[in-house]
Amino acid sequence: MGGRHPASALRFPVIWQLGEREVPVADPAVTRQPGAAHPLARHLSDFLTDLGNANASAHTIRAYRGDLLQFAAHHDGEIGDLSAGPVRAYLAEIAGLAPATRKRKRAAVASFCR
Repeated sequence: MGGRHPASALRFPVIWQLGEREVPVADPAVTRQPGAAHPLARHLSDFLTDLGNANASAHTIRAYRGDLLQFAAHHDGEIGDLSAGPVRAYLAEIAGLAPATRKRKRAAVASFCR
């Protein structure tokens, strides 16, 4: 499985159990950087958890986390209010980066917005 970690190794630790349902801790980087009060924080954390559960490599998760935290700086509204404007602003910001880096950052945002 070259470079892939089992999903259980990438899940966030459980802080409490609610009946039979485990409630995971939000991704610490997400709650630190844009802040837990940021409207996208919970969605970003859930997305990154889903990537881990889908057996994405730790490197992919780390890269997408950074890319999405950078993207979150362009949108401070609710996820339902997300439009092309913040995406265009983010793409304009990364225009001077290497092609492979731009492609990864676009892929992270596209995956998150699906």
